[in-house]
Amino acid sequence: MSIFTTFSKSCLGLILILFLFFSTSSAYSQGRLYYSQTELEMIFSYADLSNEGQSSSDSPVRWSPVLNIHTHYHFDFNRHFGLFTGLGVKNMGFIASYPDIKQRRKHRTYNLEIPIALKLGRLNKWHFYGGYSFEVPIHYKEKLFLNGEKESVRRHWFSDRAPRLMHGLFAGVVFPSGTHLKVQYYLNNFLNKDFETVDLDGNILRPYEGISANVWAISLNFPLTKNNKFYYQKPPTYQASLNY
Repeated sequence: MSIFTTFSKSCLGLILILFLFFSTSSAYSQGRLYYSQTELEMIFSYADLSNEGQSSSDSPVRWSPVLNIHTHYHFDFNRHFGLFTGLGVKNMGFIASYPDIKQRRKHRTYNLEIPIALKLGRLNKWHFYGGYSFEVPIHYKEKLFLNGEKESVRRHWFSDRAPRLMHGLFAGVVFPSGTHLKVQYYLNNFLNKDFETVDLDGNILRPYEGISANVWAISLNFPLTKNNKFYYQKPPTYQASLNY
């Protein structure tokens, strides 16, 4: 068993324990604030892209306003320090452009995401957060354009064209309104270099063997509901008697 597999299982176990703990905790527990929040996300992404088979390649920015929705479970230990985890669905991908052969490919996956992060700052106003996320691709889509015209589209559920598990680091800043700006970097390749298919003559092909694509994403996140009620711009209320 690889170190990454062991680490992944350990983190998933920790997240499960946190979910169980949060689900059985009251909103206030010994001066700590617990709440859930559902958010919509608008993502701008591109890739650190290289292709051994092409003399030139670049990755234009991809905009994905839908469908990105997350529910996060927050646990604030005091006014300045907390953590959150949760579950989300996100539309992640990148565009690969090869000007020399007038070819462009758009790669996209819908992912189930589980983040875990720490929060630091004035939690009812400006604050920062950073953490680590697991993502499981559940649907893969790839579009091929030649000379600006769409040539083909591939769609697959749980495709081997993408890795079974994506993971990355993220950091962000939360504004007093609750809107926040996030930057995320994926640590593994977006495409599965070992994926194999066959052509019409029965020859084995590895279409992604020479491609390296680590995705960067910058996103704006907008609160939708808080504790199952529509979000409003009033910061969390802390008990006045608490001494932090």
